[in-house]
Amino acid sequence: MDEKDLLNSIIDNAITEGEYDDFDQMLFDNYFDEIISEGEISRVKTDNYGDAGNDYIFFTFNKNVIFDIEDIEDFDKNESGDRIDLYFIQVKDTTKLDSNVPNKFIEFSTNLMNGNTPEHYNEEVNGNIKLFSALVRKYALKAKFYINFYYFSRFGKSQLESASDLKGRFDTLKTSFNTLDFIEGVKINVEPINNIVKKLREDKRFEYTFHEISKFEAEVNKEESRTNSIIALIPLSQFYDFIISGGDGQINDRLFESNIRDYKGRSNVNKNIIETLRKPSGIDFWWLNNGITITVEDVEESKSANKIKIINPQIVNGLQTSYSIYNYFVENIDKLRDETRKIFVKILKVDQNNEDQELNIIVATNSQNEIRDKDIHANDVVQKNIEEYLKTKNKYYQRKDKYYTNRKCAKKDIVKLAEMAKYINTIFLKDPSYTRNNPGKLLSGTKYKTIFQIENLNQNYNRYYIAYEIYNKVISLCKGIFKIGEDEFEKVNFIHHIVYVLVCNETNTINYSPKDVFDISISDISEEKVDYAIECIIKVIEENEIVHTKILKTIKEQSFNQMLNVYLNKMQ
Repeated sequence: MDEKDLLNSIIDNAITEGEYDDFDQMLFDNYFDEIISEGEISRVKTDNYGDAGNDYIFFTFNKNVIFDIEDIEDFDKNESGDRIDLYFIQVKDTTKLDSNVPNKFIEFSTNLMNGNTPEHYNEEVNGNIKLFSALVRKYALKAKFYINFYYFSRFGKSQLESASDLKGRFDTLKTSFNTLDFIEGVKINVEPINNIVKKLREDKRFEYTFHEISKFEAEVNKEESRTNSIIALIPLSQFYDFIISGGDGQINDRLFESNIRDYKGRSNVNKNIIETLRKPSGIDFWWLNNGITITVEDVEESKSANKIKIINPQIVNGLQTSYSIYNYFVENIDKLRDETRKIFVKILKVDQNNEDQELNIIVATNSQNEIRDKDIHANDVVQKNIEEYLKTKNKYYQRKDKYYTNRKCAKKDIVKLAEMAKYINTIFLKDPSYTRNNPGKLLSGTKYKTIFQIENLNQNYNRYYIAYEIYNKVISLCKGIFKIGEDEFEKVNFIHHIVYVLVCNETNTINYSPKDVFDISISDISEEKVDYAIECIIKVIEENEIVHTKILKTIKEQSFNQMLNVYLNKMQ
């Protein structure tokens, strides 16, 4: 068995014994889990006749998935510029290296940039081309666009290295976007089986050692003889190496997972930081900058060796400075060799079982700018209570991004805060269309407070568990498609409406109470009942003569909720 076969056997075993339905789901779970939820994978799938070489296409606006340009209205805007990412993905569940992949991407990219929608492209692909054109018209002057191509397959690294002509064609693909000035970057990701296995084995523990640090002071816990915090002057060259470590030459996004903001692009502050880097004034950089705050799980220092070792660091303040340093030196890499300036860094060890401690540090070090309430919802008392209640049911409520994911808890047992908002809004607030249309607004303002009953600390927390259980069971039974006439639709596109109709059917009324929901037997939810809920939805569509091309848009409107309720009232 050669290396490629061995690595593929590892992947096969991971799929068979793990939580994955297939190769594609495994890839999404490990590469795009923080962008696309499991229930949305089928919504971004384009893999059928006329897919233009794309198995999946999706766009994000400030890291939020958008399916329509109107979705952007639900998301926060950056004062100094927004970010739009486009993802084009080809998955080949084969050990053969397909040299035609870049050619198809090149042809597709030409049509994408020109706004062409060829007849031989399917509806999903052409819909995304139209969405891209709409995004360009509206946001080209005020947003930065990033293009991401992915080619996943089971071929070996040696096969890829031998295919020298393939690299040339991917280079052609990358340069084809050079004529569009608003495209900030194009990234080509060719992932052979070696990279995929490495990704699956990726250790969540991240270490970095600053060396030859002559100027630092440490605070030590005398009882434990352990370092608690450090203030230090770190050479800019080492700080640059730190922020790209583990990132294949790109800035390592993992370092900023706890930061409450995203990079503000070409803001005046960031322009000034880069200008300071570009024109040394005789005053060291750390005199002219507020510095960086890093929280860590552990820190070790040695005065004699002039070393500082940090474990699982998070840059909680200084993201703008970090990105500005990266952007300057990535374009002036030759200047690193002679760079002697330093940056002021605070390193603070936090108790991993005390999230309030890290939050207090984040809030305090970011106090010079307004912090939105939604940024710290995770620490609301009700959210903590939900987490503790779900633990009694052996579920992990991930109120803080990646908290349980990074601790390698089983994915099937992790419940995300944003998903829980959808469950409650659909089942207990009886509003599946709002859930389908406005997921971003579920976590803002009075809507958030209503969904989670923030003022009611003594509420019945079983509502969260039963809502999760109902959704989880229905999702497991909602694979594949259904037909309305001759047109096919993915079941997952209707998941919120299916759940709502099923609950109404189980309780025999649209006016069901929370107690009625608690009395639903999860084990009694069957494929037949899910199919009947889908039949009810189809009947509503047919009776109201909704044009098939407008179905996915119509189900997002409140009028569709009313149509559903009229039909269900009549049937019950």
